[in-house]
Amino acid sequence: MFQLLLSGHAVASVTNEWWEASIQADARIRKAKTKGCFVLETEDTVFAAHIIKLWPETKVNVKEPIK
Repeated sequence: MFQLLLSGHAVASVTNEWWEASIQADARIRKAKTKGCFVLETEDTVFAAHIIKLWPETKVNVKEPIK
């Protein structure tokens, strides 16, 4: 699972692109502890790589999925 820390405007852009392009990836967005930031969680490697390419300042945490 990829956890991507995004600013408010970046997460809005990602969500809009995800919706308009009908990207077939599960995504969960939650508020981060960091003020003004959100965490986007996804298991889709291609989607995560696309976000990182568009917003290179994105901090990434990779976690093993809970079984």
